Amino acid sequence: MVSRFGNTEIVGDPSVTSAVADGPHRARQDGDTLVIEQSPVNEDTSFEFSRPQARVVVNGFEFGRRLAIRMNPSLPLTTNVQAGNLRMQGLNGPIVAEVQAGNCKVGEFRGPINLSVMAGNIDAYGRIDSGKSSIRCEMGQVKVSLARDSSVRINARTTMGKVAIEGDGIKRDSRDVTVGTGAGTLDLECTMGNIKVSVP
Repeated sequence: MVSRFGNTEIVGDPSVTSAVADGPHRARQDGDTLVIEQSPVNEDTSFEFSRPQARVVVNGFEFGRRLAIRMNPSLPLTTNVQAGNLRMQGLNGPIVAEVQAGNCKVGEFRGPINLSVMAGNIDAYGRIDSGKSSIRCEMGQVKVSLARDSSVRINARTTMGKVAIEGDGIKRDSRDVTVGTGAGTLDLECTMGNIKVSVP
């Protein structure tokens, strides 16, 4: 999904085969891809839910409008927001999200995540137990809370700001931490801002 202006909420719903959108939008089928558009003004923005034979793409929307999407939680999600807030909840598949100006919030994720925000905050809670995950923020705060059953190697760094990885048995000022057996990886980087990671 790419959004020009406005807020987007994406929620995992197992009763949905691919994706269902609420709010001003248009939907069309393009081969194996379901394209949902809130505004035809900007064709550069898009979001994709994909599986081996099907994909859902959502294109940009107008300022002040809100798009609410329910999608099958097992599908991978790719989204790009130019200006606005992005909220994702209850998704099990891999998530790739880029926000130019706005906040990115991810709750109860269960797959690898790759989040990038130019100007805004990132708040993420969920489980990482496989794959490569990364979080990048140019200007803003990064807050990550990992579920107790996570298994991940964490590396965090910031150019102008502080790094805090908190949890039982973690040494103060640590920037490299292993949770569980370290089956997955999480790389965090912030240019101007602080990083806080809470681990079980």
